[in-house]
Amino acid sequence: MLERNPLRNRAEFAYLRHMSTARSTPQTHVAIDGRDFLLAPDQDIDDLKQRIEDAARSGGTFVGFESGGVLLSALISRTSQVIVAVVDESSSGSGPDMSGYEIVEWEY
Repeated sequence: MLERNPLRNRAEFAYLRHMSTARSTPQTHVAIDGRDFLLAPDQDIDDLKQRIEDAARSGGTFVGFESGGVLLSALISRTSQVIVAVVDESSSGSGPDMSGYEIVEWEY
């Protein structure tokens, strides 16, 4: 009979314990005019949504946010199409499928 390596057993146990106690972290995606951005985990989503709304109302201004460790600025205007999606990390890792959402024209 073959004996199992005790170090491997400990590693397997640690992995299984981690997987059973790991909590999924929601990921927030913002699609601007069809381009998807994964936001930084510490991004204040309510603040970002408010700044996007303010930019659209003003006729157009740049709105800054962080995606992939890069600080970005997007020009948001009345004609910009923006979708915010919060996705559970345990879902598929390819990002949200936003193709089924109808784009609504906003009037200000």
